[in-house]
Amino acid sequence: MSGIKRTTTNTGQSVLSQLENLAPNKALCEYVWNAFDAGAKNIYINAIPNGMSGLSEISVSDDGVGIRYSDLDKTFDRFLDSQKKTLRTPVTRGRKGKGRFSFVKFADRARWKTSSVDGEEFSIELMSSHVNEYIVSQPTSSSKDACGTLVTFDPISIGIDAFEQDVVPYVQNDVSWLMLAHKDISVYINNIKIKPIDYISQIYSKSINDHSFDIKTVQWADKPVVEKSYIYFLNSNGRVVHKELSELNGKQFYCSAYVQSEWFDSFDVNNDLISESSHSVDANEFKFILSYVRSCLREEYRKFKTNVADQLISQYLSDGIFPDYKSDNVMYNEFRRSQLIETVKVIYEAEPALFSKSLNKKQKKILIKLLDRIVETNNLSNLFDIFEGIIELSDAEVDKLSGVIRRSSLSNITKTISFINDRLDVLDYFSKLLEDPKKDTYEVKHIQKVIEENLWLFGEQYTLLASEEDKFDHALRVFLKDVKEFDEEHYNKYAINHPDKNKEMDIFAALKGKRCDDKDNTYFHCVVIELKRPSVKLTDKEFEQVKRYKNVISSHAEFMGDNTRWDFILIGNEISDSKITSANIMDEIESNKQHGEFGLVQKSGNKRIYIKTWKQIINEFELRYHELTDKLKLKELEIQENTPDVLTSKILELNEASYNTAN
Repeated sequence: MSGIKRTTTNTGQSVLSQLENLAPNKALCEYVWNAFDAGAKNIYINAIPNGMSGLSEISVSDDGVGIRYSDLDKTFDRFLDSQKKTLRTPVTRGRKGKGRFSFVKFADRARWKTSSVDGEEFSIELMSSHVNEYIVSQPTSSSKDACGTLVTFDPISIGIDAFEQDVVPYVQNDVSWLMLAHKDISVYINNIKIKPIDYISQIYSKSINDHSFDIKTVQWADKPVVEKSYIYFLNSNGRVVHKELSELNGKQFYCSAYVQSEWFDSFDVNNDLISESSHSVDANEFKFILSYVRSCLREEYRKFKTNVADQLISQYLSDGIFPDYKSDNVMYNEFRRSQLIETVKVIYEAEPALFSKSLNKKQKKILIKLLDRIVETNNLSNLFDIFEGIIELSDAEVDKLSGVIRRSSLSNITKTISFINDRLDVLDYFSKLLEDPKKDTYEVKHIQKVIEENLWLFGEQYTLLASEEDKFDHALRVFLKDVKEFDEEHYNKYAINHPDKNKEMDIFAALKGKRCDDKDNTYFHCVVIELKRPSVKLTDKEFEQVKRYKNVISSHAEFMGDNTRWDFILIGNEISDSKITSANIMDEIESNKQHGEFGLVQKSGNKRIYIKTWKQIINEFELRYHELTDKLKLKELEIQENTPDVLTSKILELNEASYNTAN
């Protein structure tokens, strides 16, 4: 290219050193932002393949105001300096004077052809080997009706894959926030108009002093690659006239907000002291709407954290991260787990970074076990000692978090005690039903109906799959659908082939979801329950009935497998002591005492059979529930004893007592 050689104010080496850490995707995007900064509304990026998985040329064209020849001494002649610093708007990106040189990260040469608003057109050529020198043609009168700039890069050092997988997503991400603000701008890549990255939005409106403000908040699916979290203020023409930080940067919550109103038509961008406009950042209307939008974003952030915390807890439960409590008091185990889950949720919402995704399974287990121990001993000071040096919390934040954890604990205790009292009432009514002196209590009409609604008697998380009148074929299909999660087309292919397939189980239930044992093996847990009316004593006959159920289950491969565990439970008011009718039961109970499991009469692989009486089950629950209530009331007193409200109340009581004594 013939023309005039000009030089920058810096050496070529100093220019290259400033661009050393610039990635190709960000380097190319610099030219997109140069176009936006020049007022472009339409930008076209085209990449031409070279036929060998590479690119021969990349071009960026726009319909902006072009480059003024008379401004070259303020633009191309300078490095680390830009006239945009003095001509900035809230959406101006360029200010360091480096963008036009960034092509060196993906090409050897850059050529500009520009038509400016002055009606001139000229060309510029810049080589990566001499970035402090450029050649510019003499300006001529432009023959084009519109102004704009075309910059072409060649030869290209990145391939098609890098362009499509790195450059295109980066550009799409980086311009998304501006596309939502200025709806009349478009970016095309290889003639395809790109859309903003995925987001969800909420709409609000507010009126202040007869001025209406339309508000749109946005939560981005991915972190914006450059732009921080801002609130943008737009005039009635949809142009951004001002922006403020949302105060949610660094929270792993990627949000923006857009506020549009005619109130901003006369907004004093520079907040000039001698301006006659009352529409500025110091105006009460502006302060109010800024505060309101920030509060909306904070509320959305709170809901976001709650949702993510729930997902984290579900994942931890699924992965077996939470400890498996071994206490005989099942209800207390459930309370401890609930207490720990609530604490993890509160801490996550306060500081999500503590539960880093980079933690491996062992580290996660150690963290949760540590939190469990602290919650159990109610020693919150230890919790914050652990946090120190890991996360930064002010004294006020520590007090606030302590209060939230204490309130959560107290609330959980209150709900649990109320829950236990309801359960004790159920047990009381059920006992009366079993003790019916008229013998009018029937297993299907009465007992089974109660058990179907109160499966917690056998485990807190059981879900009813099949009951009386449901044959094994039906039970298998429900099992495959609800437990193994087969689709309908798959599970309908299976049928039971066994002489006892038409037998009907009283209760067939399964624990919700998978469980994880001490060796991190996941498994499904199912239970089959055979109920007998109070007037029937349990004998070998009833025992054989349960064993037949076990045999039907065992005969079908779809029911079995290393990851499915089965419990079969026979329950009645009394076990017969007849050596004639109950000899097998007596022998099995005696021979299985070595396993140390209450009521176990047979154990084979992943199958167990239990025989229990209602009195044993009810007494066990009542004992555990009363013990748990006592524990919870003591724990409630421990938590309340040292809260600021309680301590203040005690001081005031002492002061009052002292005053009364003195008088």
